[in-house]
Amino acid sequence: VQSKPLFARQDDPQKTVWSGWLSCINSNPEYLRSLSKDFTCLPLFGCKGAEGFTSLVKDWWQRTFDCCFGVLEISQTSLQWLAALWTNCHMESNVQSLKMHWALPVVPPLHVTYTVSADDALDLWNSVRKNSPEKSKRTDEEECVDIEEVTRFMQGLMSHFYRHFRVDLSAGDLTRVSTALGSAKRSGRIKVLYRHEWNYSIKIFLKIIKKKKHIRS
Repeated sequence: VQSKPLFARQDDPQKTVWSGWLSCINSNPEYLRSLSKDFTCLPLFGCKGAEGFTSLVKDWWQRTFDCCFGVLEISQTSLQWLAALWTNCHMESNVQSLKMHWALPVVPPLHVTYTVSADDALDLWNSVRKNSPEKSKRTDEEECVDIEEVTRFMQGLMSHFYRHFRVDLSAGDLTRVSTALGSAKRSGRIKVLYRHEWNYSIKIFLKIIKKKKHIRS
């Protein structure tokens, strides 16, 4: 969606005020072949711009095409995956820091923000990977990340926090993960801040969608 500022000159170009896209990356070819030829499978909708425009566009799509939009709820496990994978990106892109938000079930509610420098987080991640029992099973060591490694990485972060503050983060819920590359919340609100990281991030989110489909079926 493009528009000109109210007091723009006649020859001023229009500016983009809202953009959106529907995506399907690394989908299962067999599943796509099983669909009818006139069925389009684009399960992930991303947008940038005012929420009012987003609501109008989604309403138009739902009225014009037989489709519906839902919130991409991100589980705590998926957020842990993102924390590990974005930390792993620090070798190629400067993620600056790993910031995590926890909600603890106490009265009154306690919200904890835990920030770790990217170098320290990467050192812990590399240590977990180096000493992983799954390492010998990999055919492509750099491409394969195991859930047990992600779990040990998060346990290491939480143990460090407990030693300093005597607060057990495992008793609460991880609600948000953010780095300089992007951020994700349990509510499904996602931001990707670097264009060159979009393809990598979108693959992760599509895997989350695929996992949710398997769980529901």
